[in-house]
Amino acid sequence: MERREVREPVGSPIECTMKAQTIAREYVVEHPRFRLSGWRCEVDKPRENPA
Repeated sequence: MERREVREPVGSPIECTMKAQTIAREYVVEHPRFRLSGWRCEVDKPRENPA
């Protein structure tokens, strides 16, 4: 199941990519029951609610 975490914008896509490891680590610490299998930076994409 994909879970989309909506976070405050971190700036440009390049800034998001540079901060991705830190943000991913924070997510894993905050959600120990989940397994992080991927990360991507998206700009102006509407939030989708998976079924």
